[in-house]
Amino acid sequence: MAMPEISDSFYDLAHRYLDGELDPAELGEFNELLRARPELREAFAALCVRSRMVREIGEPQRQAEIHTTDSPTGVVSQLKLARDTAQSQGRRGIVPWGRVLAAVAALALVSVVLFWGFRQPGNTPRFTAEPVDVDSPGSKQGPGQVAKKHYIARLVQVVKAKWGEENPGLKKGSRLSAGKIRIESGLAKLRFSSGAKVTLEGPAEYEIVSNDLTRLVSGRLSAKIPKSAIGFKVDTPTARVLDLGTAFGVDVDDNGATEVAVFEGEVEVELPGPAESSKGKRLITHGNSVRTEAGAKEINDAFYDVSKFRKTWPVTAGMVSTAGMVKFAPPGPLSTLLEHEDDDHLVILPERGSFTVSKKLKVRANITAPGEYSKRGSLETGRIEPGRVLASYLVQFNPVEEGKKKREQKNRRLVGIATFERPIAGVITATGLLRATDKTLGGHSEPLVVKGRGLEIGTRRPVDTVILSDDRKTLVLDLNVSGGQIDQIRVLVEGEE
Repeated sequence: MAMPEISDSFYDLAHRYLDGELDPAELGEFNELLRARPELREAFAALCVRSRMVREIGEPQRQAEIHTTDSPTGVVSQLKLARDTAQSQGRRGIVPWGRVLAAVAALALVSVVLFWGFRQPGNTPRFTAEPVDVDSPGSKQGPGQVAKKHYIARLVQVVKAKWGEENPGLKKGSRLSAGKIRIESGLAKLRFSSGAKVTLEGPAEYEIVSNDLTRLVSGRLSAKIPKSAIGFKVDTPTARVLDLGTAFGVDVDDNGATEVAVFEGEVEVELPGPAESSKGKRLITHGNSVRTEAGAKEINDAFYDVSKFRKTWPVTAGMVSTAGMVKFAPPGPLSTLLEHEDDDHLVILPERGSFTVSKKLKVRANITAPGEYSKRGSLETGRIEPGRVLASYLVQFNPVEEGKKKREQKNRRLVGIATFERPIAGVITATGLLRATDKTLGGHSEPLVVKGRGLEIGTRRPVDTVILSDDRKTLVLDLNVSGGQIDQIRVLVEGEE
């Protein structure tokens, strides 16, 4: 059965409520409608989520603790308080994001799934001294600055990190030379000059030895190694992990026992010291895990469990956070991820890594500027100029195969947020343009065979809505999905030079 049609009169009431224009009689009517009809509560919550508060998302003071209530009237009261707060700050008609999420949770519409929380005040250690940038001409050592060093890596992302005493001044953007890093909690992403990317999850003790050699004494990391950095090594107390062009995770317990999981490609794992037999060195391919222990004579198979890396992997792959009914795919080859099924989430798949748009490659996208896209005519397909470096992601709703036919007439709304590390250059929403860019932008060997995969922007209600934030790093998605159909959009972000 299709979703009931929502009348224009209800949307008029809802918009006027958010603008603070309802008189007492109209407010009573609005409350009664929400109390009596679940589909109107869902439509109203989604409308609130779509409101233009994307710029508020990252502000810690606006993050409310999610709680539940069964009272629609209570939900409206929460939103009224939020609206009044916005109006008092000169933002008429805009609902603060924390309040909106609380309301959505109260209606049991959105279950927040954050693979990390936003950075909070007090989690960043006091900065002490910043090393002189040896790459900057004319740099001179001054008071409070340490001696010039050879920098090997940069700290490109920090998430609620609490550092050890050895690293009191680390922050996002810090350049790192050879030395030890101790992170007590949170996440930290490093990008080496070779292009290798490593994300640590605290508690962890890590050491940078050189551009292609590091040590993980304890803790957990995910790594993604491009062709330019093949040969990158991670030593642990009981193993050496040699990258052969891949993505992998390493987990070291307090006793030095090491588990290695290969997400893509292959790695070579070797026991420390001279190998006494072929059992002391193994080639591990994607989808497999091994374990080494102190004093062991051989490398043992282990259960392939990527859930250990559910926090580090999205960060390694270029995400900042997801919320609501959006989540990042588990690690694995793209061909496998395309088959990943989920009834309840829009899943983000990493596609093609950084590539340069050539003059021959005419890149067009349906969304190239910040704003809300939901009405007919709101999409203005634009060209992405040659010379820009891009990377691509596929956002996909792929319902579980079993029982698809039973649900194919059941329309639902999925609402969520995705924040990327780098700015979004464009979003492709049209079926034809998706197919035309599967090979060139998505990195697929052939166009994907998916019928009706694009969004319905500007069609009759219920419509699909996409909001791109002013800083071009956050997408708000409000999509209507069916149990019998795959929906997709392609997100192009600015790649790494």
